[in-house]
Amino acid sequence: MAGPTAAQKLQISAFQGLLFYILANPITFRVMDGLVTSMTGPYTTFRIFENGLPTGFGLLLHAGVFFAVTLGLMYV
Repeated sequence: MAGPTAAQKLQISAFQGLLFYILANPITFRVMDGLVTSMTGPYTTFRIFENGLPTGFGLLLHAGVFFAVTLGLMYV
């Protein structure tokens, strides 16, 4: 079985870069924090974005999402 071509590798790398940009963007952290806060209440300990910075939990959550999406795309 042949491996991916150079064009496929370029396409995969470009998509991974775009996915990372979207998931690491502060706006994404702010939106996700709003969603989590609306589901768990305003006094939750599961904050994703606080004082203009991502929290440790937020970074872990976004790393998990990046991992899951990357893994899922390998099987598409």
